[in-house]
Amino acid sequence: MNRIALKGLLLAILLFPIVCVAQSKFYIQGIIGQYSMKGMKKFQEELNSDINESGYPTEVVTDFPLSLQVELGFDRYFGDDYSIGVYLNYAFTKGRIHYRDYSGEMYSDQDISRIVLGGKASKFLDYGFSLYGKAGLNYSMMELQFVTDIYGAGSNTEGFEFYSIGVNIEPGISWLYSYKNFSFSTQFGYELNLQGKTMFKESEDAHLLNQDGDKVIIDWSGLRLGLSLAYILGK
Repeated sequence: MNRIALKGLLLAILLFPIVCVAQSKFYIQGIIGQYSMKGMKKFQEELNSDINESGYPTEVVTDFPLSLQVELGFDRYFGDDYSIGVYLNYAFTKGRIHYRDYSGEMYSDQDISRIVLGGKASKFLDYGFSLYGKAGLNYSMMELQFVTDIYGAGSNTEGFEFYSIGVNIEPGISWLYSYKNFSFSTQFGYELNLQGKTMFKESEDAHLLNQDGDKVIIDWSGLRLGLSLAYILGK
């Protein structure tokens, strides 16, 4: 065995016990998210006006409100100073335009969801507090539906699917309390989202525009408030 291979083997033997006893945690987190969606709200208002002009007096009844996100993650502790980890996040919100009378109803839904894969780093402070930063890549999806239901005469549904890709950055502060192999934490942060064009799934050359000819962007930026439960390994 050459010297380089021997040194590598000795280093692995020396570090193996450290790796085994180093603390890490798996966690599940519920997050209340608030979203900017400025471009989507403008598009929704324009869509509502177009439907009104076609003879249906619809109105906006849901405009991308707060929603509960779900996040799964793994963090690795490096002493008492900091941790580094990865996470998978799912979020959903929606818009709705609606009208109903004695003869039937008409509505349009804008269902928006995303999946984020990213990394997270935390710097531990005193009394259970820490500063954290998250960065991730997201794949967002939107389903635009138009439904007309005439009572006694049947219904008609049309749907269009869109997608976009973007990056997220979230700085924040958290507080953690540990009990045996479990920990409970709360976090407060603000997510900044830079999102690409909202592309039409059936044609890579088409993307969503508003009446001014500007790109309609799905903007997830907003406040985040989370509560998580974690299981700590190596404690």
